[in-house]
Amino acid sequence: MKPYLFSIIAAAAACGLAQAQTAYTTPVGYITATINGNTSSSSAGAATYVSASLVRPADFAGATSIAPSGTTFTFSGGVPTGLDGSSMLEITSGTNEGWWTTISGSSATSITVTDTVPGGLSANTTIVVRKFNTVSSLFGANSPGLTAFDGVTTAFDNIQILDPITQASKTIVYVTGVAPDGWYDFVSSNPADDEIIYPGTAVRVVHLGTTDLDLVSTGEVKITKTQVDVYPNENWLGQPLAAGGTLGSMEFKNQIVKFDGVAENDFLEIVRPDPGTGQPADLYVALIPDFGDVMANFVTTADATSEPIAEGVGYNLKRSPAGSASVITFPAQTIAP
Repeated sequence: MKPYLFSIIAAAAACGLAQAQTAYTTPVGYITATINGNTSSSSAGAATYVSASLVRPADFAGATSIAPSGTTFTFSGGVPTGLDGSSMLEITSGTNEGWWTTISGSSATSITVTDTVPGGLSANTTIVVRKFNTVSSLFGANSPGLTAFDGVTTAFDNIQILDPITQASKTIVYVTGVAPDGWYDFVSSNPADDEIIYPGTAVRVVHLGTTDLDLVSTGEVKITKTQVDVYPNENWLGQPLAAGGTLGSMEFKNQIVKFDGVAENDFLEIVRPDPGTGQPADLYVALIPDFGDVMANFVTTADATSEPIAEGVGYNLKRSPAGSASVITFPAQTIAP
């Protein structure tokens, strides 16, 4: 999943990234992720979970002048007016670091959001505002070279986006020749360039071609924690760390439903490249203390604490249909001094 510009991590530390009442600039880098080739020429194609590990530039960062309440964050000034649902607000410090929500509106001194703010926030709560990543911000004008829908070719690639609440997914295709070039919802034919890829989530790319493709994404290093909601059934999660991590460092062990041999538990599924005999996948579970208190391979029972989850990729967290929703908090990117 390389190359990766490690210099952006060191540069981020040098910048300090102090919160202020104006937008700040952080280092920009790039990540190259591999979209799996369909080596076995399966009619279903090869799947790859892809995430936006780098984030879009900050449009505003500041500290509230009073304690946030309801759905409002208030500041002394400097807020961009006209913010809307294409942008998000994230809390960047304290016990709620990594909590984010969609913005519904703004004035010069306030930001209104769609979710009720967490309880117990105080004045001087620090936040950052930035645009969500979208299909077009991550994939550009089909920068990896996915096979497009042109009205003639019957075998074309697609990007799938899951709604984990309803378990319904959208199929997005790149269209060329039969409409203005761009990303479209394959069912509704509506433009999908601005389809949002939410923080901590992944999309599933289905590639029918036999060769691997490179997806090069650019953006800023996210230096805060990331909260993501997990629901019963499937959850397509993504790696939010620009330098990648492991099952251990991502802190799954104490945040997902553990395997105890009796009750239902969470399975973390990582899809592997197709070796030519079909596309395999590995399942991982969190073991209760009596079984080892580690992340383990479900089949081999081997300790999987060091199993890597590279930058730019994702995986499927499967929860029992009878399970309950919860929140997982991914750690912040470590910045070298």
